[in-house]
Amino acid sequence: MNILQITLRADYGGGPEHVYQLLKHHNSNTNFYVACPKEEPYWKRYGSFVQTEICELPHRQFTFSALFKLIKYIRQHQINLIHTQGMGAGVYGRLASFFTKVPCIHTPHGIHVLQYGRIKKIVYKIYENLTAYSVKHICFVSNSEKQQAKEIGLWSKIPNSVIPNGVEIVVTKQRLAWHNQIRAKLEISEQQLVVAMLSRFDYPKNMQEAYHIAKQCPEFIFIWIGDGEDKSLLEQQAKSENVNNIIFIGFTQQPKHYLAASDLYLSTSRWEGMPLGVLEAMSLGLPVVASNVRGNSDVVFNAETGFRYPLGEISMAKTYLKKIMQDKEFHQRLSKKSIEIQQEMFSVQNMAKQIVGVYKGILND
Repeated sequence: MNILQITLRADYGGGPEHVYQLLKHHNSNTNFYVACPKEEPYWKRYGSFVQTEICELPHRQFTFSALFKLIKYIRQHQINLIHTQGMGAGVYGRLASFFTKVPCIHTPHGIHVLQYGRIKKIVYKIYENLTAYSVKHICFVSNSEKQQAKEIGLWSKIPNSVIPNGVEIVVTKQRLAWHNQIRAKLEISEQQLVVAMLSRFDYPKNMQEAYHIAKQCPEFIFIWIGDGEDKSLLEQQAKSENVNNIIFIGFTQQPKHYLAASDLYLSTSRWEGMPLGVLEAMSLGLPVVASNVRGNSDVVFNAETGFRYPLGEISMAKTYLKKIMQDKEFHQRLSKKSIEIQQEMFSVQNMAKQIVGVYKGILND
C-alpha cells in the first residue's frame, strides 16, 4: 500500500504528532508518503520515515499551485489511498481525490465550530456534507468527537470508526532522569509542587483561564510548554500583575522532559478531539485536572486519573489542584491509575494497527 498523509501543520501540535506516531509504529508493509508544510519539528521527523521527498504545502492555506503540485505527487508515486488530517488537509485531499480517483479517508482532529457564528456553521455543514462524497471513511479520535458530528449532522452516510489517539510508554528510569535534569535546569527543588501545561496559546486552548488559575495558586509553580498568538500577551500580563509562579518555556523539542519534572497536568481547553498532551502526561504518571469538554471527558476519569471541572469555574479547578497536591497518598493512587489507563486504552501500537486495518479494508473492498 502506498498511503499519503496530508496535514497542513508540521509545527508542534496533536495532529502532527498523531501522524508522526502512525509513521513510527505502523509495523506493516505500508509505504508512507507525506504532504505538509516545511516546519519544525515534524518536517524532519516525517522525513526519516517516508519513502521519498515530502510534498511541501503551505501552512493552513489553500493555493491552486499547491493543489496541482499535490496531484502531480500523487500520480508520480502511485498513491493508493489519501489520509487527510484536519479540516484544511481535507480540502486538498478531497479535490486531489476527485482529480486522481484515489480514495480518501479523513480524521477531523476536533470539530471546530464553537467559535463560528450561525451563518458560518451552516456554510461549514453544507461544505462538509457536499464534498464528503469522495471520503470513504471517517476515523474519529474519540467517542465524543463522533457524537458531536452526529449532533451537528455531519457525515451521516459515511462509514466510520473510533480509533483513539495513542502515545508511547515511558519507562520509570527515563522519567526519573528527565525529572532530575529539568528540575536542576529550572532550579526547582523537590519540595516545590509543579503544574504543567503543554499547549498552543490560542482560543481553543483557553490559556487566559489557565492564567487566572495560576494567579490564584501562588503556592504552585506552573510550567507552560508551547507557543502561539496569546503567549506574548500573557507574558506581559504576568509581568504587569507580578504573577511570578509561571515559567514560560516556549517551544521545545523535548516537551515530555518538562512533563516528567511536574507533579500534575492542567488542561483548560474549550474543546478537544483527543488531547495528546493529556495522554502524554498520563503516560508519565501525572494526575490531570481538565475542563469538562469533549475529548477531555474521554480520557480524564473523576477521582481515578484526576478531575474534570466545568469550563470557566476557576475556583473549582483550583480546589481540585489543591486536593490532589495536598494528599500524597491520593496523588500516588491517581498517578498509578493514569499510567494503567494510558497503557490499556491509549496505546500507540493499537492506534497504528487499527488505522492500518482501515486502510486494508478500503483497498481490499
